[in-house]
Amino acid sequence: MIEHVLEELKTQPFKYFEQDKIMTLEQVHVYRGLYWDTYKYKVSFPDTVNYIYLKVNTEVENYAGATKRSDFQQQVMDSYTNLQRLYEGFRPFSGYSVIKPIACFPEWLTLVTEESPGTDVWSIIREKAKFYPSATDVKELENICQSCGKWLTLFQQITRTPEQDPYDLSTIIELFDSYLSKLVNHPNGMFPGEYQEQVIDFCRQLVLSIPDDDRVVSGIHGDFAPVNILIQNGEITVLDLETPKYGLMYWDSTYFHYHLSTLLEIPIYRPATVAKLQQAFVHGFGTPLDPSKPAVTLCMIHNVIQSLLYLAEHRQNVNWYRKLYDSILYRKHIQWLQNTCRF
Repeated sequence: MIEHVLEELKTQPFKYFEQDKIMTLEQVHVYRGLYWDTYKYKVSFPDTVNYIYLKVNTEVENYAGATKRSDFQQQVMDSYTNLQRLYEGFRPFSGYSVIKPIACFPEWLTLVTEESPGTDVWSIIREKAKFYPSATDVKELENICQSCGKWLTLFQQITRTPEQDPYDLSTIIELFDSYLSKLVNHPNGMFPGEYQEQVIDFCRQLVLSIPDDDRVVSGIHGDFAPVNILIQNGEITVLDLETPKYGLMYWDSTYFHYHLSTLLEIPIYRPATVAKLQQAFVHGFGTPLDPSKPAVTLCMIHNVIQSLLYLAEHRQNVNWYRKLYDSILYRKHIQWLQNTCRF
């Protein structure tokens, strides 16, 4: 499949790169994923060099039949359309963007995007927030986190869908139940079956108390973590937004906030520093993440359940002292759920 895409790009560079010159394509790297394989290519023209990514859907290999293949072709087209809409939606906002879509080849299950320059925010935070960072470094990190919050607000404005209000919260309960079932049945997990029922019962009660104002529907990233955010000369670009998803306005914001808190699992990061970064993010987002609000608590529970599942699965591939460390974190998360869900 990828050979056809490469041939198309090379024979019509004016169509995809606005260049009417001879070009060469050189493979740089291949990232094998669960559902997509991503190929990084160097694109060379006589006077410019750029990098692109070819994302090829591989999930179709697990299915047979024309109907399933057409479903995946539609998924690739939807991903391209979503990226186009977001790219154009962010254009009026200087300093905020998403990766640029270049082409879509549904017949070959391939999406082509341009590489965005920059360093991922997580790398910068982990390096500059260590120990006792200087006032200059703290200010830089605060500005970055505030910009991440602002990007999320703009994203929600661009993707806001009032016609879908209020959000159907039963889908979240079903998601939680699915995650908790995996935890209960996981060989490396330590999650009693009765805990699953208690968490789900608490969340059902929580859902009943969420007002319609907190059930507005907007786009969600689904993995809005600092590692998926690039910054270059103060400009924010967010990755992995191909698949359109919708949900609560607190879904992504609590996720980013939670990821910052994971720094506290390592003693080289101080609570005061992490708190400043979290406050800066919330300031940029513009809406307080008040844990007394049922919608915020529901999203926080989601983050902890996801982390429990990750820790359970993570133990299979780490050494003994990392397993011990993970088990301590696992118990802390369980304790947090017990305190929050009151069981």
